[in-house]
Amino acid sequence: MDLQLYLRVIWRFKLLVAFGLLLAVGLSFLAIVRVSLDPVGFSYRQPEQWTSEGTVLVSQRGFPWGRSITELFTFSVDEATGREFSEPRFGSPDRFSDLAALYAELAVSDPVREIMLRDGPIEGSFAAEAVESSQGDGLPLVSVFASASSPAAASRTAERGVQAFLDFLAREQARNQIAPEDRVVVSVVERPQEAVLVAPRKLTRPIVIFLTVLIAVIGLAFVLENLRPRVRPVASEAAERMRRSA
Repeated sequence: MDLQLYLRVIWRFKLLVAFGLLLAVGLSFLAIVRVSLDPVGFSYRQPEQWTSEGTVLVSQRGFPWGRSITELFTFSVDEATGREFSEPRFGSPDRFSDLAALYAELAVSDPVREIMLRDGPIEGSFAAEAVESSQGDGLPLVSVFASASSPAAASRTAERGVQAFLDFLAREQARNQIAPEDRVVVSVVERPQEAVLVAPRKLTRPIVIFLTVLIAVIGLAFVLENLRPRVRPVASEAAERMRRSA
């Protein structure tokens, strides 16, 4: 590779190469952003994706998860017969794990989305899933997360989704006249955290455009260089004639 030759050709066609460089930068820029004239402004062609996540606990009053013995019983009297009977004070842990799987589906149901829409359009998407242990067993936890094109929008949507589900659950419990001591309690154990970037904008297209245009312009410079007539110096021609005559 004759680097000096390349640099010489590029310098000889420096105006063409400079124009090609500006063209490559401009086209690469337009591959990233979209220009609008009315109103004048710029917007990215490909949005980023940010995700914010929080966790809620499915339990009941009395926080049974803090007790070493959960099979405690309460005793009541049947008003019709006057007989005493006992019933478990705390539900089975497996029941709350099953409810977590159910609540993960209810959290993204149409009634919950309708509650979210009362505060305005939903920015991005909202989802939920039941949490499993490292052994694959279900836990009484529901992970809620939202994805949007900005960190602020993702955090807002996650917060709104959690609150909408809590409002939906409280409304249904009240509508069905479930006694407070018999209600499932869903509490937020981890509020939606600061959003993290999960899908940045890809720069593959602008890089390819930049390199393609720049290579094409430099190639054009070499084509023009080869098309230029080569004028041989007079002294060289005279020396060549003398050599042949000798």
